Amino acid sequence: MSKHIKIKDIRNALVELIDGGKWLERDTTMRILEALGDLPTIDIVHCKDCKWLLAEEGGCERIGMVLFAEEIENHFCGYGERKDNE
Repeated sequence: MSKHIKIKDIRNALVELIDGGKWLERDTTMRILEALGDLPTIDIVHCKDCKWLLAEEGGCERIGMVLFAEEIENHFCGYGERKDNE
């Protein structure tokens, strides 16, 4: 399960709050939803999808780190770059 907050989940929660009349005025909610749509996002590249992964060696060419098999699936870092063929 992802530990990152997804903007669409925030939007859905706000819509539920306003539609249920539990929290915000509709105009306020619409302004918040519009602002959320303009937020920048980041593209996280996991090791398994990174061009720096040395799959046979089980390590990262960019930072010179050895990775365990379970780390390759879920790990990411600030240097990740998506493979060209994806």
